[in-house]
Amino acid sequence: MLLNSFKHIEEIEAKRYYSKFNDLNTPFVIRGGVKNWKAIKSWSKDYLMKMAGDYSVDIKPKADYAEGKSMREIEEQKTVRLKDTIDLIFDKNSPNVSYIRESDLLSRCPSLAEDIVEPIYLTDSKPHAFPRTGSFDPKIWIGPENTIAQLHWDPEHNFYAQVVGKKKVIILSPNESSLTYPNLFSITELKNKEFFTKNKNLLYKLEMFLEKFLLEEDQGRHKAFREQLKKELTKSDVSLLCDFLLEVNNCDVNAETPDFLLHPKFNETKPFEVILEPGDLLFIPYFWYHYFRSIEPSISVNWFFLPKKLSNSISQGQQLEILLGHLTS
Repeated sequence: MLLNSFKHIEEIEAKRYYSKFNDLNTPFVIRGGVKNWKAIKSWSKDYLMKMAGDYSVDIKPKADYAEGKSMREIEEQKTVRLKDTIDLIFDKNSPNVSYIRESDLLSRCPSLAEDIVEPIYLTDSKPHAFPRTGSFDPKIWIGPENTIAQLHWDPEHNFYAQVVGKKKVIILSPNESSLTYPNLFSITELKNKEFFTKNKNLLYKLEMFLEKFLLEEDQGRHKAFREQLKKELTKSDVSLLCDFLLEVNNCDVNAETPDFLLHPKFNETKPFEVILEPGDLLFIPYFWYHYFRSIEPSISVNWFFLPKKLSNSISQGQQLEILLGHLTS
């Protein structure tokens, strides 16, 4: 497994050429891109307790993946006040359910929001193509040491600012989707998912297509089934499928310590790796696979977005291939 060289851009250079970032199609990190945020110096445990301690937050497990499957559908979740969990997050022996993931806390707490500044690179951007968050507001991620986000993709670009602690990030191109061992869902399995009880038309269509391929040879059946879905699914169908997969779109392979006996194809990938430090700003293009692990107790802030002009480097066909890679007959 060979590593790609990660593009590092200094803050001064980034400001000079930021208008060119509208056609973004490769990951990079702007070293010191948010180093002047007040949050970089201020966001200690005591400061967060004082400024936002009485605000409610949802806490979730430190890892969203176990036994080869995404746990997001069935994971434990608790709503607590920030001051009742912040000590646990900074504790070496933090409990499993202690991760504040993708929280809207900054939208509700103006005193914290004043400590950050929206990156200038978002000036010509527009909110999401998919109705995932319903807002262009930043999200905050607060987690203990060794919090892990398993290898997954998102349908938007991502500017990701590291505020407190260090994080290891691994990123793979969508061109390598066939090597990432996406977690699979059979059409029969989808019947039991709450999402599809509310979207029965899509489930019926998937079942109808499946009937045509059940008599084919196993390996050929999966491929033929997906090829048929590419032709038949409407934009509305694809959008609904994306909404479902966003909660379960992990990959079986452990990107940081892969088991090549279980996942031999992953050895053919060429991942990008980087250690984020406080003040760094990372860019991840849409539909690129990414994995995070907190090296230390960590706080990050990010914006999901799409620019006015999407990069031509990822076709609609590729996007659909990534989505359908999670389905099996």
